Amino acid sequence: WATATPKDGDPRLVIDLVTQMAYVYRGDALIGASTMSSAKKGKVTPLGHWKVLEKKKFHRSRKYDNAPM
Repeated sequence: WATATPKDGDPRLVIDLVTQMAYVYRGDALIGASTMSSAKKGKVTPLGHWKVLEKKKFHRSRKYDNAPM
């Protein structure tokens, strides 16, 4: 991850399903990258542009026995 991030520009997350990498940008500047896993074998991850609809600082799973998320 970048030690300093630009103040200007919208944040954006780019997912590469072929390489299983996630890239985080602020404006046009790359500020971080991480490996990721998009789906289980035999499952399909839908393609498209998605917006964050809700964010919580602390969330617990309803599906996984109240596990912290």
